[in-house]
Amino acid sequence: MTNPLVTILLSLTIISELAILGSCRYSYLVQYLSDTNDIELQGITILEAPFIYSESGPYRGYSVDVIHEISIKAEFNYSLRQSPDGQIGSVDLMNGVYGELSKKNAAFAIGDISRNWQNDERKANNVGVVFTRPILVSTLSVLLSRSLLRQLGDTKRSKCERLFYTNGMYNRTARSPRCNGDITFNDILSLPGLNRLVIEGSPVHEFFVRYWPQRLPDLDLITKSILPTYGLDRLRNHQYVLIDETKFTEYYADQDCEFVLIDASGRLKDERANVNIDDTAGRPLSIPKFHNEIVIALSSNLIKTHQQLYGHNWLHKFNHAIDQLEQSGKLRQLQDTHWRNHCRRLAATNNAAPVAKRLVDFLGTGLFVFALFSTITSYLFCCNQF
Repeated sequence: MTNPLVTILLSLTIISELAILGSCRYSYLVQYLSDTNDIELQGITILEAPFIYSESGPYRGYSVDVIHEISIKAEFNYSLRQSPDGQIGSVDLMNGVYGELSKKNAAFAIGDISRNWQNDERKANNVGVVFTRPILVSTLSVLLSRSLLRQLGDTKRSKCERLFYTNGMYNRTARSPRCNGDITFNDILSLPGLNRLVIEGSPVHEFFVRYWPQRLPDLDLITKSILPTYGLDRLRNHQYVLIDETKFTEYYADQDCEFVLIDASGRLKDERANVNIDDTAGRPLSIPKFHNEIVIALSSNLIKTHQQLYGHNWLHKFNHAIDQLEQSGKLRQLQDTHWRNHCRRLAATNNAAPVAKRLVDFLGTGLFVFALFSTITSYLFCCNQF
């Protein structure tokens, strides 16, 4: 007679195999449908990690992963080439990828493309360029070394605690949470002796020019080309910080685990100007919250042509696909792959190591106690027999 347990295990094995075969077949079907579409859209881009990069091979990066997912959902093939002048460009100058879109030399452009800071959406529409909904929202942050963060925290804590000494006695009842040594964005702007780097001509620089001009004398402007060498080296070894967008600061902090971030996306206040950047009480904002929307740019001329010939509204298809990717959590997953992968994985591994060690120690101790108990029990049993 067959053992019921064996029958159950065999049934579960067969079911799992069928599930695996079914998922493989479905993946193959999706790939087949994507590869055999007749419509191919040509894309334009430039190399700029983590959006686009290539190591003597096919293009890789966050934007490449996003356009691949969109192509599957919207059912089209695509190809990518680099902008002839090697620039993202701007709508005002009609250079870089925007010039190629306006001239109908490409259907879409991917990369570090902003629709609300370095480009005016209405101007873009007038020259034949339209933008999708955001595939990434970049906010304000500060990049600095861990050692500098500890130093600034200790200095702030000591200075704060000295304020609570009264008549030579420490007043414990007056102790404030402000004395925890946490460094904020306002501290970065006010602490003496810091060199605050900002990339000249960047959206962050434009933000200060437009909304916070009183802080411009506190900033050291550098060109983007020297940041990977001069700028980051100063951050590692000197009293330097970088004020920039999370799209770059998170990437640098993930590549070099010595770097840390100070988030500046919440409520900020300029103590000298007495204005709030983000007023959570709902009062009128004197300075708006910084956020940069990274999008995909499309040629509106080609969109109209394809809609007339094939009935495809590519802007609608792209936006619908992006909505699906966001709702399913796929966009967040792709962002983690390129912005929070290396150092975060190391941190998770280091955090898991002590837990695993404690588990091994616990199991080892348990086995030793069990063996000792078994030995004593056997000895007592043998003694009783004799």
